[in-house]
Amino acid sequence: LATGMMGLFVIHPRDGRDAVDRDYALMLHNWALHPGTYRPDPTIMLDFDLWSFNSKVFPATAPLVARSGERVRIRIANLSMWNH
Repeated sequence: LATGMMGLFVIHPRDGRDAVDRDYALMLHNWALHPGTYRPDPTIMLDFDLWSFNSKVFPATAPLVARSGERVRIRIANLSMWNH
């Protein structure tokens, strides 16, 4: 878990009464990446310098696409120790 292997369980009602056009799930996490390293330090809890969305950082993050008039649900999971 400390290196980003995690996910969400999303359970939809059988009758589809809460239907939306687009449903996005984002897992927000922060990391401390020390100079000269390529792997984040999972033991750092307060001094971070890197944000990830679904275990990816910019420019690898994908946009949330929706057409005008569509119903969009965005689920956000805070995996870090900070309030967002």
